[in-house]
Amino acid sequence: MITIPIEVSGRHVHLSVEDWYRCFGTAEPTSSRPLSQLPQYVAQERVQIIGPEGRFDRVAMVGPLRAYTQVELTQTDARILGLQLPLRQSGDLKEAASISIVGPKGSVQSPAAIRQRRHIHAGPTDAAAHRLHDGQIASVTVGGDRGGRFDQVVVRVAAGYTWRMHVDTDEANAFGIVPGTIGRVEI
Repeated sequence: MITIPIEVSGRHVHLSVEDWYRCFGTAEPTSSRPLSQLPQYVAQERVQIIGPEGRFDRVAMVGPLRAYTQVELTQTDARILGLQLPLRQSGDLKEAASISIVGPKGSVQSPAAIRQRRHIHAGPTDAAAHRLHDGQIASVTVGGDRGGRFDQVVVRVAAGYTWRMHVDTDEANAFGIVPGTIGRVEI
């Protein structure tokens, strides 16, 4: 049996160097705490995101800066903001919704908002040990009072990845996922 820790990914923003500078006017974000997928971290700085029908204040910014801007939201977030979001893997911004990102020094309007596909992070050693490969689709079962089975889980393999599954807050709430929840991977 293959088990995996499950982490919950809330709404957050990744900014490009250019968009970071437009919003904050400084060289780079300040790390507040590291995330499991190093070198990523939650930045001290926050942004406001605005859609056609709503906004969220103090949205987490995840560093380091990237080559592209991406806003990861849930389906519930999309409804509040009045957006239609495509379901995508990180970095695939095809048909991404346009959203305003506001910082203390300025703002950007960018076609960057997506719903992130649930996924497994695996380093090459973990992937080999569990006979998984990049792009593979798996299922993950979770026990508990609200447990169930996640299908269409994308396996992402890269050097430096830590063995974890990521789901968004809508999915976590539906399945009763709390810190320390472990899933069973089915291939």
